[in-house]
Amino acid sequence: MKKKGLLAIGWFLGTMLCLAGCGQFGKEEGVITAEKYANISLRIAWWGEEGRNERTVQLIREFEKQYPGLKVEMEYCRSADYQSKLSIQASGNDLPDVFQLTYGNLGLYVSKGQVMELDSLVEEKYIQLVDVDEMILAGGKYQGLLYGIPTGTNAQCMIYNPKMLEAADISLEGMETLSDYAQVCRVVYEKTGAKAHNISYDELFRSMGGDKFSREGNDIGFTAEMMEIFWTDKLKGITEGYYIGPDDWKSVDEGTNLAKGIIWCHGGFTNELETLEKESGLELELAKYPVADNAVRSDSAVVTPNMLWCIAPNTEHPELAAAFIDYFTNNPITYDICGTDRGIPISAKMRAHVNEDASLAEQKTNAFMEYLLDGNSMELNMNISPAVSQIDEIYDELDRYVRYQQITEEEIPALAEECVRRMKETLRKLD
Repeated sequence: MKKKGLLAIGWFLGTMLCLAGCGQFGKEEGVITAEKYANISLRIAWWGEEGRNERTVQLIREFEKQYPGLKVEMEYCRSADYQSKLSIQASGNDLPDVFQLTYGNLGLYVSKGQVMELDSLVEEKYIQLVDVDEMILAGGKYQGLLYGIPTGTNAQCMIYNPKMLEAADISLEGMETLSDYAQVCRVVYEKTGAKAHNISYDELFRSMGGDKFSREGNDIGFTAEMMEIFWTDKLKGITEGYYIGPDDWKSVDEGTNLAKGIIWCHGGFTNELETLEKESGLELELAKYPVADNAVRSDSAVVTPNMLWCIAPNTEHPELAAAFIDYFTNNPITYDICGTDRGIPISAKMRAHVNEDASLAEQKTNAFMEYLLDGNSMELNMNISPAVSQIDEIYDELDRYVRYQQITEEEIPALAEECVRRMKETLRKLD
């Protein structure tokens, strides 16, 4: 059932003229002919919980109506099972025609030749991206080539309870640096008892000119000094009580933490806002993380893809697989059925459509994302090593000393040096 990937496109384009006049769907260029798919099956795979699955099935049924006789085979399961299932399919050369990936896994699949490069499909307008910001598309690129189309956009952010700040008689106005943030957290904790999440290390590194991985090659993108700054701040906040520690939150979810005043802010992603508002019963707000005291850039936020739609490299029907991705990306019915569960639409036109009937939480999220895209974010680094899971394991192992206060501030420089050394050794083994 599989073929030679993009060679099928050349054959298809060569037959377009003789098929003219038949029932057609699509665009002025890259037109898809419905009759060609009368007795064809297309496999589409994704992960999700019950609600997402039901909505996606409904959307695919609408897509099938565009191609009478087309049968879409739907493969979905919970997130915990999806990645292992997809890995087995990839190893057996049996990937679905269209499937979801996380952007963190894209490099691994590309390196093994398990994802189709999509630039030619975009050039032929099977997937139209004319109103999609290049900053967004960066999340689907690897080494300059496009392999995945983001299902929607997302960004790391602070989600906070403004009422708690009012109770502490303090605001986020003028909060620019890590020291500013720590002082706000300290005051809120002293006056209300509510704690905060410490800043994520990758965002802090970016403000110092680094990143989790190097953009130039197979290396980490930060120094021991950067990690020392991060861990010193984290240890100080947990020790003094104004940062939430592992024993403070492990038995309850973040919505409950906010509702009970255990925390006043959550370090998460923009698409969590509406859910956290519903869970907590609070009106929450979004804010950009502060930067390091020695920051070299202020636009350290990145716009990330929630997920990526990818195409199997040996699919028999690359143009039809692309047509589904285009349908998801550019058809209002996608967002009428699925909402923004997979992120804010990547198409500016579809974002405007969503805003017409957006909830207050969606309006706040959309406005924040537009703010980031308006020169207040940097391009996502997609040079993610295939050894990312091993790198994360090293970090988690050493970060436990900080989380559980099993280390002194004076010992952190040595811990940071060990972290950098072990990560570099792990990556060198791949060379």
